[in-house]
Amino acid sequence: MRRTTMPELGLHANHVGVTYGDAAILPDVTATFPAGRLTAVVGPNGCGKSTLLKVCSRLLPARTGRVLLNGEDIHRLPTRRVAQLLGMLPQSPIAPEGLLVRDLVALGRHPHHSVTRQWSSADDAAIADALMLTHLGELAGIPVDELSGGQRQRAWIAMALAQDTPTLLLDEPTTYLDLATCIEVLELIVTLSRDRGKTVVVVLHDLLLTARYADEVLVMHEGRIVAQGHPREVFTVELLRRVFGLEAALLDDPAGDRPLIVPLGRA
Repeated sequence: MRRTTMPELGLHANHVGVTYGDAAILPDVTATFPAGRLTAVVGPNGCGKSTLLKVCSRLLPARTGRVLLNGEDIHRLPTRRVAQLLGMLPQSPIAPEGLLVRDLVALGRHPHHSVTRQWSSADDAAIADALMLTHLGELAGIPVDELSGGQRQRAWIAMALAQDTPTLLLDEPTTYLDLATCIEVLELIVTLSRDRGKTVVVVLHDLLLTARYADEVLVMHEGRIVAQGHPREVFTVELLRRVFGLEAALLDDPAGDRPLIVPLGRA
């Protein structure tokens, strides 16, 4: 009897290399983003975080290596199929002037349409669910450019939710947001992973919030991965000093089993 092998779930970058001109931005990166988990990618500016996300979403070609999505080479999958499996929210996306929140969210349904599959009640339900989850129902008829920063970010996340992909990549979704709004966005992202079972990869800069919310942390430095694991395993005084140039103390977080990073100054 022939045995069938189930594809390995999750997103994997295997020996991926990326160059810009003569510069090797990612010399040779191997990373695993576990299925159904929230993985935060952190590192100093210019270390290759956004480049890694672009390669994993097929926005950038890899010079070497492969990206596997649920065991399949993402560069060999049809474009429509990739859009049904993986959603990517880039840094600071811009909506056309006057576009309503509802219409922005509806754009997420395009990968599910074809000549034989037009708009249906399933699309309406997906949009309603995305608006409900992001608490934007009352703002559905408002132009996106009239929203606050936090509301606008939630609208873009709602579009990605309406796309209804099992894997979601978010590049710096909390940039320029105040602390309370950052927490609001991160709690939404946690909900997508822990309650909706989505594989979520997010680029973050705030190490304190990363330690609080991420299931897995992937640390990059000069185009390479230098650490990956649970926040309590990854964040050490030595790593913070070597990678981020930060002198810090690590305390036990009274709210859970995570490290509390206390910045003390530049290393």
